[in-house]
Parts: sequence; C-alpha cells; structure tokens
Amino acid sequence: METILLTVLMISLITIGIFVTTWENFIFYKPAKWLKSKLPEWLHKPLFSCPICMASFWTLFLVSIFDIRKLIYSPIIILLVAGLNTIFLSIYSHLIPDDKE
Repeated sequence: METILLTVLMISLITIGIFVTTWENFIFYKPAKWLKSKLPEWLHKPLFSCPICMASFWTLFLVSIFDIRKLIYSPIIILLVAGLNTIFLSIYSHLIPDDKE
C-alpha cells in the first residue's frame, strides 16, 4: 500500500512540475504555447496544460515505464493523482492572487 501512495505522490509532483514549467517565463512556456496552437484541446490538456487531466496520461506513461506490475492499479492511481492535483490547485489558487481581477 505504501508503494502505491508513494507512486501517487511521485506522479502528482511530476505532473505539477510539468504544468508549472509551461507558465510564462518558465523553460517550457514557448514550446507549450506552440503546441497549444497546433494540437486540439483534448490532446494538450492531458499532456501539459491541465494537472487534473494530466493524471490519466502521465500515470499510464510513468507506471508503464517504472513498474509495469502496477498497471492493474492504474484506474485507482489516476483518480488519486487527479484528486491530489485538485488539492494542489486549490491551495495554489488561494495563495496566489488571480491577475484577471
């Protein structure tokens, strides 16, 4: 059970890290901006622009690379990563003021 929870935490932090590096003035901002103009929304969201959506793609990708035996738990891991990413986004949205107001 502990390895599943560590896997969830690892994947969640990786997806949040990928998401953050696509913000303006970060290293992957320009490639992400270019990909957003070329890819449909349903494709770029799970790749880099929506941490909750990213749970599905990155869980399957990372679990298949690091521990193929955990693929059977993928649906549970995806839901846990999506939930943890939701918590991270909620905390972030309360700590950082929105520029749009």
